[in-house]
Amino acid sequence: MVEHTVPASIVDAMARGEVLQIVVFAFLFGAACASVGAKAKPVVEFCGALAEVMFRYTKYVMYAAPVGVARPWRTRWQQRRAVLWNLASSS
Repeated sequence: MVEHTVPASIVDAMARGEVLQIVVFAFLFGAACASVGAKAKPVVEFCGALAEVMFRYTKYVMYAAPVGVARPWRTRWQQRRAVLWNLASSS
């Protein structure tokens, strides 16, 4: 269990979806930035800007999600309606 908490590589942990390793890395990275102080300010500002971009991207995806869900539903409904129409008109 303990050997799975510290990632060998953060990229590998992200690729495999190891959430615990990502959280441990983020905690250690934040602690290191806090201990360095003012010298870490550009890194912290970059991470903040990156987080803003990712949240905005997520916002756009959430706006587009209903369209992506409704289109396949509409297509399936049209197919089912056509089948029912054909069955009703054939009798």
